[in-house]
Amino acid sequence: MRNLGVVLTLIGASLVASLAADEKPQATFDAVAEVKSSQGTRSMPVSITVNRPMSPDEADFYRHALRDGGQQALISAIRGSDRGRLMLGAMEFPLDVVVAERTDDGWKYTIVTTRWMRFDDSQYQQASNDYPFSVATFEVPDNRRGEGTLTPRAALSITDDGHVKVQSYEGAVGRLKEMRRR
Repeated sequence: MRNLGVVLTLIGASLVASLAADEKPQATFDAVAEVKSSQGTRSMPVSITVNRPMSPDEADFYRHALRDGGQQALISAIRGSDRGRLMLGAMEFPLDVVVAERTDDGWKYTIVTTRWMRFDDSQYQQASNDYPFSVATFEVPDNRRGEGTLTPRAALSITDDGHVKVQSYEGAVGRLKEMRRR
């Protein structure tokens, strides 16, 4: 009877561990955003709170919306999804898509917001309206600092092999550095 109790305890512990491994991480991250602007390189504090991440499979619906209807269809599909928030200095940006993927030693996140990020006072040209998203991609290893990229004005498209491609307005891509989980 004692052996049965030990076996059931081990099975239960194994089940809890496997369920925990399948959980999508809800977390808050702090980092420094470094972006080149018309005034030079700017660094700003960033805080990213992930409330409701999804797996790549769950995000597949949005890939089809983008492929079939373009940028505006994706905006309509994701706006107001309330999956978290990104604080850039004193500005708050709602996260409309948050995809979390488990890596060998941590998590990789891809986040999309339908609000543009600005780092200077210069005015964008009319052509920038074709870049309606801001996108951040970062990887945070377990128990270590991570890093990533920040695209303040982005257009999204689907490649021939079905992957999402991020194109930046005028090539502006910044860095997320010193990323750590709170």
